[in-house]
Amino acid sequence: MYRPYPGSRSNVTGRWSTTECVGTFTLAGAVSGTFDMAVLHVVAGPVTCSFDSNVLGLTRDGADIRYELRSGDVFSDDFGGAGGAPADTQVLGMVGSVNLELTKYDTAEVEKLNAFTSGGVAGFLPPLGTLIRQENNFGTLLLTGSIKTYTFEVAFPREPQSLNAGTKFSSYLVQFEFWINDPTSRQFVSIT
Repeated sequence: MYRPYPGSRSNVTGRWSTTECVGTFTLAGAVSGTFDMAVLHVVAGPVTCSFDSNVLGLTRDGADIRYELRSGDVFSDDFGGAGGAPADTQVLGMVGSVNLELTKYDTAEVEKLNAFTSGGVAGFLPPLGTLIRQENNFGTLLLTGSIKTYTFEVAFPREPQSLNAGTKFSSYLVQFEFWINDPTSRQFVSIT
C-alpha cells in the first residue's frame, strides 16, 4: 500500500503488485485508475556517432531523432470535395532527421561533413546538380549507445552546420536527414 510521505498534502493512496506490473490508485477518494508499471524510463546511454564507418564523436545530451511521415490527403465529394475534409490520407513515405551536438569529436571527420555528401572533401561542395541517392552520395549514420543502437542506412548532412570556437569548449552542431532505404522494404531505421 502506498501512502504519501508525512507532511504531504496529497490524498493519493494506491496498491500495486510487482508480479503483475500493474497498479491502481485513488485520488482524494474520487478519482481512481490503473497504471502499468512496465512503463519505465528509457536511457540509450552515451551516444557515439559514426558516419560511413568513421567515428565523428560523442554527443552532449544525446541525439534528437525525428520521424516525419510523408502523406497525401484523398478527397471525395461525400466529405465535401476538394474544399472539404479529407476522406482519407495515403502513406507516401518517410523522412527523418537526427540533430547532434558533438562536444567530443574528430575535427577532420566533422569538417568533411560540410561537403554535404558521403566521402566529401572539407570545404568543397559536390558538383552542382549532384543527386544524393542516384549517385550514392549518402552514407550510413550509426548512433551507438550502451543500451540501444540506431542505424540509418540512407543518411546525409542536410541542414546548416555550426561550430562555436573560443576559450570555452567547442561544440559542433550537425543535422542529418535520413530516408527509407528503398521502396520495396521501406526500412528507415534499425534499432538494436
